[in-house]
This record gives sequence, C-alpha cells and structure tokens, in this order.
Amino acid sequence: MRRASVLFLFILLSFHALCAEDVQTYVITAEAVTDKTEYSYDRRVIDVSEMNVSESDTLEDLLAQDAQVTLISSGSSMMSTTVSLRGSDAEHVVIFVDGRRVNSLQTGSYDLSAIPLYNVQKVEILQGGMSAAYGENAIGGVINIITKEGREGASSFSADVSYGSFQTVKGSAYLEKSWIISSLDSHPFTQQALNYPESSLQLSFGAYGESSDGDFTYTHELTQNEQIRINAGGYRAGTSGKLDYVISKSKDIGIKADFQLYTDEKGVPGTVEFPLSDSLMSDDKVLAALSFYAENNPVADFTADISVSSVNRTYDPDTESTDETRFDHHYNDTYTLSADAKRTDVFGPLINTLSLHTDIQLDSLVSTALETPSDDGTVEEGSFSRFHTALAVHDELSYEKDNLSLSFLPSLRYENSEITDEDSSYLKQSTNSAWNIGFAVNLGKSFSIRANTGTSFRVPSFDDLFWSSTAFAVGNPYLEDETAETFDIKVDAQLLSSWSVMVSYFSQNLDNMILWSPSPTGQWSPDNIGEARKRGVDISTSLSFPFASDTRSSVKLKYSYLDCVDMTEGTATYLKTIPYIPKHTFSAFVSLDITERVRTTLSVTHTGYRYLTAENTKIIPSYTKVDLSASWQVTNRWKVLAGIDNLLDQQYYDIQFYPVPGISARISVNYTRKGVSK
Repeated sequence: MRRASVLFLFILLSFHALCAEDVQTYVITAEAVTDKTEYSYDRRVIDVSEMNVSESDTLEDLLAQDAQVTLISSGSSMMSTTVSLRGSDAEHVVIFVDGRRVNSLQTGSYDLSAIPLYNVQKVEILQGGMSAAYGENAIGGVINIITKEGREGASSFSADVSYGSFQTVKGSAYLEKSWIISSLDSHPFTQQALNYPESSLQLSFGAYGESSDGDFTYTHELTQNEQIRINAGGYRAGTSGKLDYVISKSKDIGIKADFQLYTDEKGVPGTVEFPLSDSLMSDDKVLAALSFYAENNPVADFTADISVSSVNRTYDPDTESTDETRFDHHYNDTYTLSADAKRTDVFGPLINTLSLHTDIQLDSLVSTALETPSDDGTVEEGSFSRFHTALAVHDELSYEKDNLSLSFLPSLRYENSEITDEDSSYLKQSTNSAWNIGFAVNLGKSFSIRANTGTSFRVPSFDDLFWSSTAFAVGNPYLEDETAETFDIKVDAQLLSSWSVMVSYFSQNLDNMILWSPSPTGQWSPDNIGEARKRGVDISTSLSFPFASDTRSSVKLKYSYLDCVDMTEGTATYLKTIPYIPKHTFSAFVSLDITERVRTTLSVTHTGYRYLTAENTKIIPSYTKVDLSASWQVTNRWKVLAGIDNLLDQQYYDIQFYPVPGISARISVNYTRKGVSK
C-alpha cells in the first residue's frame, strides 16, 4: 500500500505530549562552512539542523546548492540519484552514513534518495583523491552523511507533511528523549543502582514515507513533440533509531547502537527512445550497528564498531506477466568489524596526533542476473563472496604559536580483497596501497592554504565483473583496478567579517579507466582501455549584510570549471572531452530574512553544455534552473514552507539524457515541540 507509511506518520503525532516547554526557533539558510583545523582536503560542511532546512525538500536539493556537486538521476524525484564530484563517475564517490561505508558492492554507487532529510544532522563534502584516508573508490571524493542522535538533556518531537506536484505526498516524524543519571539514581530500565557517576542515556527514533505518480510531460529534444514520461513514480518508507548510553561522562566511555529499515518500489521508465511502461524495481534494506568508545583514555582514544546490513533488490521487467521466472533477485549481506585508535602528544608548540584504523569486511551476493564463467565454457547463476581487509595510518604534526598554525599530514593505507564464487574457486584478488601528503597553513581564522598530493584507486563492481551475457551487454571478470594520481590546492580568505572567498585548483591523472563500450556486434562490455586527465578550478564567495534592524540578506556565488579529457591514445576519443561533464557550472543563492520568522530564498543554477557522445559529435544544451522558496514561522511550534522548483519551466535533460520535470510546486507544514529532560 503506497500511502500506508504516510498514514503511520500521522499516528505518531499523538506522541507530542512526551515533550515539554517551548523554545524559540529561527529560520536560517544551510550554510556551507570550511573547518580550518585537522583537514588539508577541500572540505565543506553543510549544517542541516531543524532550524535551517527550509530551502531544501530533500538531501539531493541540499547538495544541488553546491556548484561543485553534480547529481546524476533519471529525471524524477522517485528515481535513484547518485553524485559526481569534480567530473568523476558515481562509482568514484564514496558515501558514508555515520562513518560507515554504504556504497553498493554490486553497482559501486549509492542512491542518495534513500536518505530522508529529516534524519540528517550535517553533510561533509570532501573533494579529491582520498583513498589513503577513506579506502577504495575514493577517487573523486567522499560524502559523509551524519544523522541525528539524541542530545544530552534534550526532549523534543517534530513532524512534517507536504503535498506537491505529480501527486507527491511526504511525511516524517522524529522523537528524541534523554535521561541524565547521577550516581544516586537508578537505571531507568533496570531500576538498579549505577556503579559509574554522571551517566546519561539518549534515545531517538524517526520514520518517514513518500509516494508519487511521477509522470510528467516534456518536450522531446529531437522531435520537439510534447510527450509523457511514464512509469516514473513509486513509494518509499523507512524508520531509524539510535541509542547512546554514556557509561561515564568523566571517562568518556559509552556504547552506541542504531538501526535503519528502508523499503521502496519505483518504476523503471527506461530511456527516452525505449520507454518501459510497467517495469518495477524494489529495494529492502536493513542495517544494525553497535559501537563502543573510550575517548578519555591515557593511552589513546579507542572506538570499535560492528555492523550488519542486508539489501534485497528485486527487478520485475513485466508486471503483467504470470511467468515467475521473469524476476531478477539480488541478495547482498555485509558484515563489518572496524577499530580506530587515536593518540595526541604535545611537545611545547608541537602537537602530534597519530591515528590507526583497521577493518574487516565480508560480503556475500547471490544474484539471478549476474553470472560467473565455468571451466566448460558455460555460465552459472552468480553467487559470490568477497573478503576485504584494510590497515591505515594517519599522522598530523602541527605547530601552533600566536595566530600561526602549520600542519603536515601524511597518510598511508593498504587494502586486500579476494572474490570467490559458490565453489570457492578463485576469481579475483585485489591488492592496493595509497598514500597522501597534505599541508595546511592557517593565519588565524582569516586566511588558510591547503594542499594535497597522493594516489587513489577503484576496485571494479560486481556489475562490471559479472554482468550476465545478453545480446546487449556482458561483464568482464578480468578487469584491472583503476588508479589515479591527484594534486589539489585551496585558498580560503575571510576578507571582512561578513565576506569570504575560496579558490581551489585540482588535477588528476586516471589510469586503467574502466569504459563500457560497444563491440562491432553491438554488445556492450567494460574494458581497461582508458586514461583520463581532469583539471579544474572552483571559486566561491559568500556575503551577508543587513538591510534594516530586523532584515538581513545573504548572497552565495559559486563557479566551477572542469576540463576532463580522454587520454586513450590510438582511439577516436583521444583528446576529446569526456561525455556528460559540463565545463562550466555557476550557481547563485540569495536569501532574505524578514524579521526572525519570514524568509525567502532564490536559487539560480546554470549548467553549461555537455557532450553526449565520446567523439564530441553531439551536445546536450546548456540550461538555467531557478527555484524559489519561502518559510513562515507562524508560532514557536508551527512553520509553513512553500517552494516552486524550475520556476521558469525550463525544458532540459539530466546528465544521463533523461527528461526532467518542468515547473513543480510543494507546500509543507512542520510542527516542533522542544523541552528539557529532567
């Protein structure tokens, strides 16, 4: 039932009595700020507390405000959305949720639409080759999504519902509760006296649902005829919870546990030339994790984490057929054990922080659509296991005196993985190492320079290796790992108290690039035939200023230039621009606060033309997208938000040449009640 999850959210509204007295809330924009400590990478942080999400309806909307982030989707809000950084493939960007890698081992990427915005506390965007710090596939960068958790002493409840174009209905609810326990108190559950003083317990729980028919009209790029995008709707629902039990606040010892449940069903509309009228794909995901931390240890801070996840994907190519063999099933289970230790020593003005990381991961994938070659030349249903180990060391040596801070940050990582089939026959082994050397110079809080050089790598996905042989495509189990050499430098300057400027440059040489290309018979297959050179410049500036005593405005401008060239000699694509990557991207974000309760926001994004073919014989035209939103804090508890996307009704195509909806609108109501736990 598509709307059962939304109805469930309305029921949760009855729990608001758990929360206490009101507090004043304000509406401010999601600010991207640069942390000037501990990092030499190009890092930006977007804070996404309940106070500042008024301009964004989804996590994808939030990331779209950043000109250096490219979203890859199929044109509808219900479709999967992946991300590209600095012209990278989606498989080159590692997605973390609360520090745990969530990229699909089968596809190599991750669907960002599966993460609801209500449950996100902040998003870290780190650009550049970072395999030394974050492991395999981090060639383009890393996005770390940190979800909400119960805060000490807090008690709150929030819920929102919205309705928009294409019969889109959304709803979410979030509850947090905290108990502060002294040495004379008893545990709230066991009623037994505690042995540790100054303990606390925080709980949080949330749920959400969304449904949409997804169908919309568009103008075909070639024929200029108005057509209808069909089978682009679906539903999704999920729930999550966290527990943080601080055993001893003075010793920073505690246990954290969390779980996530997610389900969806969405249409698979196919391409513009070959639409699919009734194909469906569904995902069911479960994640459970347990962590132990001791962060005030005289030897070293220590964290251990164990997590289990299970993903069941089902593809139904013809819902009207009665043939049960038509389904494709993919069952992926992942078991991960990781440990981190960090020690800081101070020698006068010198501070040295040494960090060690190790993890062991076991994946199993059973698929009716993937296959592995056998000795007799036949193919068998795919059943694979992957055993992965990693060891990394990171050091930060800093000199701090007065307003000057100098940092030297070397990193080194070693990883090994083995893939075997159902008969434990050896299929593929990957052994990789990566290094990075970073430098950072800070002059107070007004000026900083950061630079990095190092190597990164990407391991092929199961789809790359074992795609089932059909008339259209076949995988390649003999693929080699991709490797990259990277360099980047970034300058941040706070020119005035309300005016900041950032400029960065990067270059990357990619070897053994995996390219899917057709054979003379038309069958697509991946090969290590590619080399690429990527260079670019990012520029951004932010300015805020008051109009009157109770009116304030802020302006953020961002520009990105990308030069991504195929360096595969002896081919027709040599020195040609890589398809789908725009050279020029510009965004402007203007907000106006009218008192503390009313805010309006205008967002303008211009995307330059992109080549559609590897030979650069056809382009996807440039386009400009304008979004407008407004929010009104009616009372301390109630807020109304409204938005219009694609205000100019711009007809354009997404990065994969899918048509995108024209003008669309939404309105939502948010209720928040906050208090203090006793």
